[in-house]
Amino acid sequence: MRARIGVIGTGWWSTVAHLPALLYNPNAELVAIADLRPQILRNAAEHYGIDTTYTDYNEMLDRHEIDGVVVSVWNSAHYEIARAIIERGLHLLIEKPMALKAAHARDLIDIAKRNNCQIIMSYPWQFTEMSRR
Repeated sequence: MRARIGVIGTGWWSTVAHLPALLYNPNAELVAIADLRPQILRNAAEHYGIDTTYTDYNEMLDRHEIDGVVVSVWNSAHYEIARAIIERGLHLLIEKPMALKAAHARDLIDIAKRNNCQIIMSYPWQFTEMSRR
């Protein structure tokens, strides 16, 4: 069974890392993408051949059976979006930083525990040669 994944945010990092990784992963199904910026969203959808797009991430979360969501948006929006995801009982992969306030991070962890959700904070740089040195 493939994991059904939504992506919120279609900027640079999402389009060079998350979207290609999901599209080429045989264990994942990219269900839909969302971004507040219609032209950026349209560009990503056309480039990767994604048919289902939303400018309102809540609409995406409410309309689709999704197992998890990747959040790759500006840092100040992380908490609000992450909270909406895990309150729905969905797993979350979020870019660093998870939240701008420690209290928000603790809140997300508490909600995730109550809803049996996993939160993964994306930080791949520790695997680079420079970081290993």
